[in-house]
Amino acid sequence: LKYAGYLILLYWTLDLPASFCVGHMLKDGTLVLDASKVACYYAKSWMSLDIFIVGLDWVITIVDIASTASRQESQMPPAGKMLRILRILRILRLLRVAKLKQL
Repeated sequence: LKYAGYLILLYWTLDLPASFCVGHMLKDGTLVLDASKVACYYAKSWMSLDIFIVGLDWVITIVDIASTASRQESQMPPAGKMLRILRILRILRLLRVAKLKQL
C-alpha cells in the first residue's frame, strides 16, 4: 500500500507539467491549443492549487518517512495527529476532480 501512495504521488507530480499541454474550451466553443495561451490559462486557474496540493503531498511523504525512521531508531510514538491533519488536506485534490466533472 505504501508503494501505491508513491505511485500516486509520482502521477500527480508528473501531471503538473503535463497540464501545460492540455487545451481548453472557451465559452463560445472554441478549442484553444496554442501552447502559450494554454500555459497562461493553466497558470491563472489550477496551477497554484495543484502546486499546493502536490507540495503538501511531498511534505507529508517526507515527514512520514522521517517519522518512521526516527520511530524505528528510538521507538518514539509517531506524530500521528499532525500527519492525520496533513492527510486530510490531501483531499483537496478531489476538489479539482469534482470541479472538472462539472465543466
